[in-house]
Parts: sequence; C-alpha cells; structure tokens
Amino acid sequence: MLDDWRLGNLTTDSFPELERMRQALGFIEASRIYPPQCRSCKWAPLCRGGGRRDRLAMPAGSLGVNRYCGAFRSFFEYAVPKLMELVRQYSRQ
Repeated sequence: MLDDWRLGNLTTDSFPELERMRQALGFIEASRIYPPQCRSCKWAPLCRGGGRRDRLAMPAGSLGVNRYCGAFRSFFEYAVPKLMELVRQYSRQ
C-alpha cells in the first residue's frame, strides 16, 4: 500500500516501530487541528474531522474539511436521534 499516512503493518512491524512512525509523521498532532467549519459543528465531537487521509489538503500543508463532511452531517442528523431513543428505551429496563 502506497500511502502518505501509512504507519506500518501489524503483521510485520513491531509496536515500537509503529509508534516511531506515528511520531515521525506527526499523525495525531496534525489531526487535532480542525478547520473553522469543524470547530463550530455540533457533530465535531463524534466526527473529529474524520479520517486523516480524507481531509482535503489546504495551503501551507494544513488539513481541511473531510471530503465526506456532508455525508457525515446527514448521517448524524438522521441516526443520532434514533440511537438516543434506543438508549432511553434500554436504560429504562
């Protein structure tokens, strides 16, 4: 797999090697920087910007909005109320 965000392979690389690669790529740190649209989105705590490889590249190398942002928002709008109702029903039992 040729992928700029590839950390390694669980079947061939050790966990210390995977951790070194994660740190070298700044994987977690770069993913924590959200564009302004995400900071004001009510679904940001669930979405968390989506997968890093799906966030559109912005000038200066920063990560932009996830290419599936609209789909995520539609899904959460539809599914979260239904999931919350299930939680309420099961918590009464």
